Amino acid sequence: MSKVRINESDNPPNKVTVSGDSTVVKVTDNTETFVIKVGANQGPQGAQGDQGTAGATGAVGATGAVGATGAVGATGAVGATGAVGATGATGSFSEYVGSFNGLTGAVEGVSSVNGSTGSVSNVALTTGATFSGIAVFGATAEFDGNILVAEDKVIQIGGDTEKLIFNGGSSRIDIVAGNIIVGSGGGSALLNSAGDGDTVIRYENDKISFEAGGTTNIEFTGTAGITFGSNIDVNNYEIKGAELKDYSETVFANGNISGAVSIDMSMGNVQTAKCSTGSCTIAFSNPPLDGIAGSVTLILEDGGTGSGVVWHSSVAWPGGTAPTLTSGGMDVLSFLTPNAGVTYYGFVGGLNFS
Repeated sequence: MSKVRINESDNPPNKVTVSGDSTVVKVTDNTETFVIKVGANQGPQGAQGDQGTAGATGAVGATGAVGATGAVGATGAVGATGAVGATGATGSFSEYVGSFNGLTGAVEGVSSVNGSTGSVSNVALTTGATFSGIAVFGATAEFDGNILVAEDKVIQIGGDTEKLIFNGGSSRIDIVAGNIIVGSGGGSALLNSAGDGDTVIRYENDKISFEAGGTTNIEFTGTAGITFGSNIDVNNYEIKGAELKDYSETVFANGNISGAVSIDMSMGNVQTAKCSTGSCTIAFSNPPLDGIAGSVTLILEDGGTGSGVVWHSSVAWPGGTAPTLTSGGMDVLSFLTPNAGVTYYGFVGGLNFS
């Protein structure tokens, strides 16, 4: 029978197992198994042997597959938004804004800009703005809407005295400037009356025209002087130092007269009348003011017909005797008053012109 050595260093080591009851011991190596029967009376257990050296640590097994990711849980409800705090008071631009520099785009909802804000560059005010202080524009300012200037306020050139004053109380605009240029340098320039396109002051090279109703009433030129295109009423004011050339007088025709008649001096300094009924009383009206001489020449036809002409008591003739007038002809008579019609001095220019 072969011998079996039990040695832990064997690889693999021989094994001793106890099977069945305690009287049988099996010894097994790699090729054989031996059965040893032991008596019924077992001796005392021997002392425990020293612990053998620990075997080498086995290799780490392969990592198992990662399990599937679990489903994402439902998102929780959003909490309620907190109340917005009160808006703080806005300070004036003069205190908080020194300048707007660069392209700022549109500035909307500006109701007022108070005080001096300094430089404001490239700003479009799209909803209107009120400047209650001085607004200085250092470059081109474009306005797509109206420009409203408060009453008695001004638009002024910086550093100079030239300005526009908007005087609302008297409904006028005062222009304070030493020189005002009208027009663009070519053709004519016009100053029109509002709502009346044919009432203008027209400026042209070396000529100024005053037009009313489409008619040139007064024209000033550098060579021809003043040309009048309509009647002139100086309202009894003095024309002084005048040199008259080629003048004429208006002739006013009174037509047939009879009874008491007043020759109106305001109708013209030369007048005609016909006393065909043979009974006429002639007086004069509307003389110039006292101290201003007024005269009228009366060309009277048929003054000697019938009982002739009776002159008003204010008419005085040389020697106190009125002339004998012509029947069937013309008499030329002149009358002069220096005292507002208190006295009319009569002169015979010629009698019996047929």
